[in-house]
Amino acid sequence: MDKDEIVQAAAGESGHGCGSGPGSRPDAGGHPGGDTGPSRGYDAGVGRSVGSVAATEGETPGGGPRADRWWEPDRRLRIEHSELRSAYLALSREERALQAEARSMRERLASLEPGYAALVEQVGAFERGLGGLLLRKARGARRRIFREGRLSGRCWRLASRFAATLIASGPRVAVGKAAKKVRAKIRGPQPALDPEVRVAEAVPVEAIRVEAIRVEETPPAIREGFLDLPWRYLGAGAPGARGPGGHFKVLIVSHNGSRTGAPLCLLELAERLGRSPDFECWVVLRQGGELADDFARAAPTLDAEAMAGEGRDASEMPGLIARRFREFASRGVAICNTAEVSAFHAAFAEQRVPVLAWVHELSVCIAHIGGQATIDRIFAASRRVIVPADAVRDSLIARYSVDPDRLRTLYYGLEPRTLDLAQFRPMMRQQVRRELGIPEDAPIVLGCGTADFRKGTDLFAQLCRLVLLRSEAGEPSSDAWFVWLGSFGTAYSPMWLAHDGQHGPGMSRLIMAGPRDSTAAYFLAADLFALTSREDPCPFVNLEAMESGLAVVAFEDAGGAPEVLKEAGSCVPYLDVAAMADAVRALLNDPARRTAMGRRGQATIREHFTWDRFMEEFTEILRTDYDYHPSAPLKVSVIVPNYRHARYLERRLRGIFNQTLRPHEIIFLDNASPDDSVEVARRLAGESPVPMRIVVNEENNGSTFIQWMKGLSLATGDLVWIAEADDDCHPQLLERLVPGFYDPEVTLAYCQSAIIGPDDEVLEGDFLKYTDGLSPDRWRSPFCVPGNEEAELALSQINTIPNASAVVFRRPEGRPEFADELETMRFAGDWLFYAMQLRGGKITYVPQVLNLFRRHPQTNTHQVVRGDTYVEETLHVRARIMETYPLSIHSIASALARSAVEYDHLTREHQLDRPVFTANPRAQGPLRRIRDHLRRRHEASGRTGPGVLLVVGGLGPSGEAHAAIDLANSLAPDHRVYLCNARPWDYDPDVAARVADDVVRLEGTLGVGITTLAGDPPGAGTLSGQSARCKLLRELMRSHAIDVVHSFSRAADRLVLDIMDDLDLPWFTHLGDVTRDADFPILQHAARSAAGIFHEARADDGVTRQLSQPSGPRLIELPDPADPISLASVCSGAYARACEAGPGRPRESTSRTSRVA
Repeated sequence: MDKDEIVQAAAGESGHGCGSGPGSRPDAGGHPGGDTGPSRGYDAGVGRSVGSVAATEGETPGGGPRADRWWEPDRRLRIEHSELRSAYLALSREERALQAEARSMRERLASLEPGYAALVEQVGAFERGLGGLLLRKARGARRRIFREGRLSGRCWRLASRFAATLIASGPRVAVGKAAKKVRAKIRGPQPALDPEVRVAEAVPVEAIRVEAIRVEETPPAIREGFLDLPWRYLGAGAPGARGPGGHFKVLIVSHNGSRTGAPLCLLELAERLGRSPDFECWVVLRQGGELADDFARAAPTLDAEAMAGEGRDASEMPGLIARRFREFASRGVAICNTAEVSAFHAAFAEQRVPVLAWVHELSVCIAHIGGQATIDRIFAASRRVIVPADAVRDSLIARYSVDPDRLRTLYYGLEPRTLDLAQFRPMMRQQVRRELGIPEDAPIVLGCGTADFRKGTDLFAQLCRLVLLRSEAGEPSSDAWFVWLGSFGTAYSPMWLAHDGQHGPGMSRLIMAGPRDSTAAYFLAADLFALTSREDPCPFVNLEAMESGLAVVAFEDAGGAPEVLKEAGSCVPYLDVAAMADAVRALLNDPARRTAMGRRGQATIREHFTWDRFMEEFTEILRTDYDYHPSAPLKVSVIVPNYRHARYLERRLRGIFNQTLRPHEIIFLDNASPDDSVEVARRLAGESPVPMRIVVNEENNGSTFIQWMKGLSLATGDLVWIAEADDDCHPQLLERLVPGFYDPEVTLAYCQSAIIGPDDEVLEGDFLKYTDGLSPDRWRSPFCVPGNEEAELALSQINTIPNASAVVFRRPEGRPEFADELETMRFAGDWLFYAMQLRGGKITYVPQVLNLFRRHPQTNTHQVVRGDTYVEETLHVRARIMETYPLSIHSIASALARSAVEYDHLTREHQLDRPVFTANPRAQGPLRRIRDHLRRRHEASGRTGPGVLLVVGGLGPSGEAHAAIDLANSLAPDHRVYLCNARPWDYDPDVAARVADDVVRLEGTLGVGITTLAGDPPGAGTLSGQSARCKLLRELMRSHAIDVVHSFSRAADRLVLDIMDDLDLPWFTHLGDVTRDADFPILQHAARSAAGIFHEARADDGVTRQLSQPSGPRLIELPDPADPISLASVCSGAYARACEAGPGRPRESTSRTSRVA
């Protein structure tokens, strides 16, 4: 290898691999500025002095045979980029046209709204009139005659559908559809279409349809959004079409793609993550830069600034990207690089995307980009903040008072780029000196970085002058040359350096060489490195200098260089250029000491600052803070329970065959189907890519859950997927759910489901309407939480996993201990199974629609829900969950309220003739268990006094609300205290936050909730106007065994008067300030029913005399002033006496209540 070849090998290294320091880039002509081949040479005009640097910055090297090797591929790439850009612009124009159409449609909608409001008013008037009354009577008669679930009801439903089709589409369409139904009934179940035919017939609509879910495509619910952003990918394949990606998604956000330290480190991280099968990486650059193409080769890359230039608001970009990444990634992290992207931190936090912040800046830079507000945004959004040096960590703690436990120092890594070139150092020294016009025996002091104030380029020039001024003739330092690599940060920087060069000696020895793609040859040719930065967190060029075997001279208190250097260089006081000049001079004149320092530094970098070490520490952070778990081999057993689903069986089995993550085995269980299900299964078994076992029952065992247990006994995999025979799925269901089990604590994973009908019609695109009642946000994002948390927030309330086909779970060892209990259930066994399976483990959720749940008349749940089996089994499961998990008392109260509401709703919905909730014999057993559980909880906490219900007229910022809350909190240590808001729409969260945890919200909430039903129509004869709610409140009071009621205002009295019609409990009311009481008649009416009236000593004597008649209630004077403790003492004594004496006084009847109303 000759000298030219050696230098070419050094200069040809990847720029990001060498980390050439801030500002290093190709020169204006696009040719690598570090090229030192014969075609360029010294005469090419590389700057020899400060005065020539402005002219050399933009030079383009001359032609030559080497130019042909890089120009043609570049031209082809530019042409391809132009074509793609044109296509992108066309799509952008189409999008803008669609947005304009959307605005037009919104305007049209706004013009139609007044007419719609008028129609609503007309309908309301009709419903309130005689016509509405007659219509309701007719509907009631129809429900009694044509009962749902019976033959007459089904006939009525079919006739109604026929009539609706007849009116809407005409007789021909109606008769055609009816004939088709009749023919289908006569023919019986038919085998499913061949999959090729299904694909040909598929209609690509936005909704999720079975036909549109093909093996080779991602359904719209997954494709739309994140992948539709204008990603640019120059690697193999294209974004979204590179095959299954890693299970852990990483979105990297950088302020730009410049050839500086932070982006270079980030690029190396993206490349290494991309090489791991566990990770799928995406990059967002707030602004482009020289490394944009390198990022695009490593991972799909998005230029947010360019995207904003296509008609989008730049301020909306962080929120748009964060929202779409949340919808796309079931598990992953957003890595926000540098404090300059704090807007992205805030956007990810709002979307609940886990954020790992990588802060490279020190105090001056942080102050320039927002200071305390920026740091607050970063730390509010991030689980962990990594910094490149302890200097950055200490600065953040000292200046911004951040939590030290949230910070982690993670030093950069560096490839040993000079490892194979060290033997050629003499040749490189000669070649670089010849290129720059430096004598061959002259020492070189090297500097590198963007030539700006922060990097201290002016200090480097001063250093050059002082070293040459102080060196004596004959010393090696007197012959030194000072070379700076890197572009200028501002246009006037070279002018100032040229100006300084005219007013002092030695400046002719300063060479501003400009940027270079690769700096390895220059570092090997130098003798010493001078780090003149005023502020540099952990300068990459310092690591490169040490790895090249150079001793380094740096300032103290300017960043993280001193903590890395240690014995590999010399540190002088901050900005003491004279001291630095002395240190440089001493090292230049002592080659042995300088060489020893260089060797120590080189050993330090190659041993401790490797990328392998960096990736080990980085991956450990992902494990501990971001729920990343390495992939592990897991076998999935698929159990397919079937009963007379031959019509859907082929599609179901082929959906399992076509899973992108192949299962371990398929176990087909037929429960004595009368159709040809078994024949279909046997025919397809030969096509199965995995072993398929067919087990047929001779007689139907009558239970789906017996089949589940049978399948579990036969399964041999690590995980189990119960794929119901009539449902369907996306081919990536297992691929997306199984990675959740790489966490050994996860015992169950499930995805979002859509609902389809018997003929594949889409009934609902997801179950979000079902879960929105618990939380409108939780099921729109992925999560992985402990079983206790899932029981508290979800499973104790409703079965938030409504379809078993959406679930994969870890196979239990042996027969579950609750199997016998499960096998007796018809409806809620799956709910019980999930709750028991989660004990001691975690649950993970994927928000993408990967499962299609089929609902049709044959569905088992459709029949059972209308009977008392539903209430018995759901109450039993709730009781089991309460006994198994440490639920809060509020979660238990909310679950009971939901049970009462569900019971009342189904009773009215299906016109069922049955007792009230607490009187239903099928509900008595579970309710007794729940009451006993609550009693034990209260007794264990010392609350043995009477159960008191405090009813407040509102929870706004009023004195009444505060008084009621203070009393409730004071009573709670000794009593079972319940709180109810008579007007839940009058609710202030700040006021409600004052309620102690021991005070039970009777309805599960004090604001508007599931028991806040529609109000009564005028003239209904109730005082509160909430008869439906009062009915539910009575049931809840019976469920919680309330002993006494205490109301605080006339609004509360109205509600209590309605509730107490059917209850025989002592009731106390509160007199309050009667002079301002506009509802005194209600107080008088309450006095005829209440057991006692609390009043202050300053109450109006006339009013108290009027209420204290022999037949009236007992008046109880409260202490004045009344602190909460003394008030609780008086009230507690009154409650105890009333409970011992019994209700005692008869209450007014409903008819009398109506007269008062």
